[in-house]
Amino acid sequence: MTRAHILASVVLVGVLAWIVYSVVQGKYLEAVAISCIGPVLAWFALGAGKAPKVEDDED
Repeated sequence: MTRAHILASVVLVGVLAWIVYSVVQGKYLEAVAISCIGPVLAWFALGAGKAPKVEDDED
C-alpha cells in the first residue's frame, strides 16, 4: 500500500466520521455539505490534482 493510498484512506475515514457526527448532532445540512466536499479531498489526497509530467518525446 502506497503512502497516497494510506493518506486517502485516512481522509475518507475522517470525512465519514465527520458526516456521522453531524447527523448525530442533527446538523443534516452540514452533513450533506461535507459529503459533497469529501470526494474532492480524496481526489487531492490521491494526487489527481497534480499537473501532468511533461515529456519531450514529441517529434
